[in-house]
Amino acid sequence: MNFTRVLRPNDYNLFEGHKEIEKLMPKLNSQYRYEHPHRKWEYGLALDFLKESGVKTVLEVGGGGSILAPVLAMNGFDVTETDISNGGETVAQQNQILGTNIKFVLADFSESFESLETKFEEFAMFDAVLCVSTIEHVPNHVDMFRNLCLFAEKAVFLTTDFHPSAETFSTAHLRTYNKESLEEYKKIAEGFDYNVDWGDLEYRGNFVYDYTFASLAMRRR
Repeated sequence: MNFTRVLRPNDYNLFEGHKEIEKLMPKLNSQYRYEHPHRKWEYGLALDFLKESGVKTVLEVGGGGSILAPVLAMNGFDVTETDISNGGETVAQQNQILGTNIKFVLADFSESFESLETKFEEFAMFDAVLCVSTIEHVPNHVDMFRNLCLFAEKAVFLTTDFHPSAETFSTAHLRTYNKESLEEYKKIAEGFDYNVDWGDLEYRGNFVYDYTFASLAMRRR
């Protein structure tokens, strides 16, 4: 299964992970962030990728109390969340409701790797690092992507805004990506293979908003 791809409606029939998320939503009441239709694709794809990658410890970067972390925890993953804003209270509420043990670290993941090492030293490395619909908000996105790779022992998975023009369509976002700009990340991702047929990053229309979304899934060689 190719986990690097552009969102298209029939993906909901290919990936089953979003069904696990929907099961949990009634239990969490308002303690989740699942307000956009494309989250089904992003979160479901992430869950399926992690299961297929055979990982145990997972760091979600920029989650801020999203519903993805508790779903991962309920599926047997050891989960840590980090965010530049304090989502620790939401994570604590999720843990209380579900009996999970999600950890939270307040950090800016575009800081220097040396600075982040100090904040995460009790965790050492993680099997996998996730970054869902976050990197398009980050000014220093190159260093952030490099850190995602440095903290991952086995796998990295991210999603982001996607449009062939690479123009910005939302005032809250700094950029969109296209096939060429995502390929630029290959120069940074030393030691990783892209789980990719680059044909799956061809633009096929706006399925959400005035742009769409793409995923990038990588495993270490």
